[in-house]
Amino acid sequence: MAQQDVAVKFVATKNKDVNAAFNFVQYNVDPLLNKSETLKGKLTFAAPRKLSMIYSVPEGDKFVIDGDFLVNVKGKKTNKVNLKKVKSMAGLADLLCNAMMGKISEIEHDTKSVMTFTSGKTTFVFVFKADKKSRSYYKEVEVRYDKKTGRIVYMKLIEKSGKYSEYQMTAK
Repeated sequence: MAQQDVAVKFVATKNKDVNAAFNFVQYNVDPLLNKSETLKGKLTFAAPRKLSMIYSVPEGDKFVIDGDFLVNVKGKKTNKVNLKKVKSMAGLADLLCNAMMGKISEIEHDTKSVMTFTSGKTTFVFVFKADKKSRSYYKEVEVRYDKKTGRIVYMKLIEKSGKYSEYQMTAK
């Protein structure tokens, strides 16, 4: 438990006022349909609530959280959401921003889950599993942080349906 507490504090301290840029690869997988896609791009984050994912594959797509708004561009379709009005999207925005800032306790609370911690060779690994009765959209969330820098390097979001998205991030 002591190692977990040290890791939680380290990650939170290193990311408190984070302003970072990453290259990322995103894998979206639907095991039921045996379908997957690989996306790539650049991610920038400025605490507490400015996240921008600009895709190079597919080129032109965007996912942007800016304060109380989320803009998602896929192809020719643009969807702008007021996060104060759409709780499910606000939950996603909170999850992503809290993960970027290393707010482990907030992730555990917001996902209404039980957290497990392991210390890997180069990363701290936090896994949040929601109770089967939970109304949380995700049944499991995994976030990994680099042991040296404290920065996020990996995230996996598993929906109740079994679909999941994985993000591998490399600091620029």
